[in-house]
Amino acid sequence: DAARRAGPVVLSAAVNNGIVVDRDMRARPVMAPAREEDPRRRARLRAIQGHAVEQALRFGPHSADTQMRAAAFFWHSGDHDRGLDHLERAREIDPDHWLVLAAEASDHLSSQRLDEAIEVTTKALRLDPLNATTRHNLATMNLYAGRYEAALAEYGRIGDMYPSTAVSPDQSMHIVKALLLLGRYDEALGWIRALPDGQPRTYALALVLHALDDAADADQALAELETGARSPADLLAVAEVHAYRGDPAQSVAWLQRLAPRLECGGEVMPRTAFYSPFIAGLKPASSTALREWRRDAARRMAECRY
Repeated sequence: DAARRAGPVVLSAAVNNGIVVDRDMRARPVMAPAREEDPRRRARLRAIQGHAVEQALRFGPHSADTQMRAAAFFWHSGDHDRGLDHLERAREIDPDHWLVLAAEASDHLSSQRLDEAIEVTTKALRLDPLNATTRHNLATMNLYAGRYEAALAEYGRIGDMYPSTAVSPDQSMHIVKALLLLGRYDEALGWIRALPDGQPRTYALALVLHALDDAADADQALAELETGARSPADLLAVAEVHAYRGDPAQSVAWLQRLAPRLECGGEVMPRTAFYSPFIAGLKPASSTALREWRRDAARRMAECRY
């Protein structure tokens, strides 16, 4: 009700973030229901989001923002035709809206057109230079493209623009990856020390300790990472560490465990694994299994196009 009174843009943002407030969930924010493992809870969250979508469309049908968030909701709910309908409405309302351009860039990424995705995202940033999400997306695409200095520069600009906003763990990990791939290990260690204990920190340590030729501690970190690997993100992390260590067979073995859990709206999307700079560094000729995994990941990625 508060979001509704504030206006359709606020309400559509609530749709996007999946904000849920009730007695059971104790007023906690919930991100995309596709990431919820429990099927019953997932269905419940999807129903709540669906109600918010209908309310947003009722109060703001002429908002490109609302139409795009509705498009994403229906797309990830499996109603592709309705999702495309809302996407086309958003394009008619404002073809240069940042979410419309984000969808275009996403389609380029899913079609293995990384340069075009970067071009569209750069255009979106010119139109809205203070949009931190667009800038984060551009930084991530630069990381995918091997433009590590450019990626770091964009992440740095986000911090300069919003100094009071804490750097997200996801952004911190991207920064660590870029620093590692540039050989700036001491700086990477500085970022790793600031990470809370957990799988992401163990993953980062397994990478940097290997880079520093600390074999014993690197092996220990990798063993801990493998032991605790449960989520799709964990599986990808283990695969990336093995790839970074030059062990394609082990990397592919973990990628094969990950493959059934790649989802367009999930914790790890197909393109996240496909474009991983560590996985991309493996030579396709190194194994038939790797070539097959890449073909399957590319096929799954293509299914994520609008």
